[in-house]
Parts: sequence; structure tokens; C-alpha cells
Amino acid sequence: MQGVALLLCVKLAGKGERARVHHCDLWGTREVKYDRLYAEDAENTQWNELQPSPPLYLFIPQSSILLAEYEEHWKLTEVMSINSSCMNTARDSLVIDTDKASLIERIQMMADSRERAEDIAKELNIQSTGWWNFSEALNNLRNTRDWKNCISRCLYRPFDQRWLFHDHNFIDRPRAEVNRHMEQPNISLVTTRQTKEPFAAVATNLVCGQHKIAAVYDRSYFLPLYLYATAKDELTLEEQRRPNLTPAFLKALAEKLKLPQADPHGLPKGITPEDIFHYATRCSIRRRIGCATPSSSRLISRACR
Repeated sequence: MQGVALLLCVKLAGKGERARVHHCDLWGTREVKYDRLYAEDAENTQWNELQPSPPLYLFIPQSSILLAEYEEHWKLTEVMSINSSCMNTARDSLVIDTDKASLIERIQMMADSRERAEDIAKELNIQSTGWWNFSEALNNLRNTRDWKNCISRCLYRPFDQRWLFHDHNFIDRPRAEVNRHMEQPNISLVTTRQTKEPFAAVATNLVCGQHKIAAVYDRSYFLPLYLYATAKDELTLEEQRRPNLTPAFLKALAEKLKLPQADPHGLPKGITPEDIFHYATRCSIRRRIGCATPSSSRLISRACR
């Protein structure tokens, strides 16, 4: 069921004090809500005054009983600073398929066809948008000989792997800057940063082919474990990539574990990036801290308390 929020804002001239925020919930059928809204106004509504606080300034009532404990832990974005919402193709039926041969055949038809872009778009039921033009994408495809290299597996839903035509010209929001790290051997933690649903997390070694992986309604974000250099020169694997773990987190982790930090990335001696990732994944799945607290996902780790 889709909810509706009404926001009434009043600014009084010459008043410099802090604004006051009041809140009221209204539940029921559409008719019940309409009757109540017709019968009452802002003057006789039973409001609850809120005290929004930084950094979120939430305009809803929220329990703060667990807030102090919640704030003790690390935000995932403070542990793995390079992250992004999962990509959104906006045209799954064109660039994603359960059958690799069918996907290749569809892309091959577009690449080889001499028909006008308008006719192909009509045949495949493709619509250009204000920020994406099918004719331009088609021209780029026809000028690309090695387009088959863009065919790869993706995670379309949890445990649902499909084939993806991973050409940024055909994808609405490719998240290319971060997704390029998932085109190499890697693994990522996929979760939500705010959610109205039970907290969930997914670990995958694939590009996520849809932006709702960890939740049905809420946007999913992915945090790759490794970051790859853009240069293609002769480098060792250790030089080509580095862990997506912030220096501040690694320093705090080493101090809590009473271990020295090891070169070249400052990991606690004897601890691998995979060790940290697997621990974080297990904690994310087993614990649901945040049901009544601010909803940014945090890494739960005794070693960092």
C-alpha cells in the first residue's frame, strides 16, 4: 500500500528561533482519511512534537533507546568508502536474458540490421528518453566490432543469474565508475542504506543487473571489496588492485586486535581483506540492528567496538 505525506511549512517573519516540528499519523481507508481531513484542521489536530537531530533530521517519531549502541559501530560507507547504488538498465527486456544465445541474437540483429533506428525501436518496443537516445546507442553498437565482449553474467535477483549486455550505451544508469571494479575478479556486499523492510544483505561476485537486489522496494547499494587500477600496464595483482577498506578503519581494527599493520595496505598482520569481508557479511545477515534506529547500514564487529 502506498502512503501519502502532507507537509505544512510556516515561516514567520522576524522569528529567528529554531523551527518546531510536529507530526501526526493517520491510518485507515481512503474514505476514513478523507472524513478525518474534512473534519479537522491544523489547529485541532493532535500533534506530537519532534526533536529532529543531525545528521538525518528525521521528520517521524523514532525510538532512541538503541541509538548510543548503534552509533558505536562503523558505517559501512566509512569502512568501504567506494560504493554505489546498483545499476538500473531501464530496459531489462532488451539487455538482459536468461538465455545467452537469445541475447546475442537480439544484439546481433540490431548491429547487423540496415533498418532505420525508428523501425527497430518500434519492432523491439524501445522508447528513447530525455537522457537516453536509442539512435545514438545503435550507431555506437554498429561501430563496435567486439560488442560480444560485453556479454557477461549478472545477478538479476538473489540467486537468479542471467546474461547481460553490459554496454554502457544501452544502460540507463550503468554506475560505470564503480561497476568497473566488478568486471575483474572481485566480490561485493550488496545491501540497503535506508529501508522500510527487514534488513538484508547479499554477497556476490557478479555485476548486479538490477537496482533492487537486497530489498523488494528499496534501492540496493554495492560495496566492492577490491578497487582496480585503470592502467593496463604490466603490474602484479597486488599492484593492480587494493582493498576498498579505509585507512581509518584498518588502523582502528589493528589497534583493537593488538596487531601491527602490514604493508602495503595497512591490514592487520595475518588478516586478509576476505577475512574482514566474510565477517562483515555474516554479521550483516545475522544481526538486524536498526529496526528502530537510523537506517544507514553499519558494520557490526566486536573488534571495532
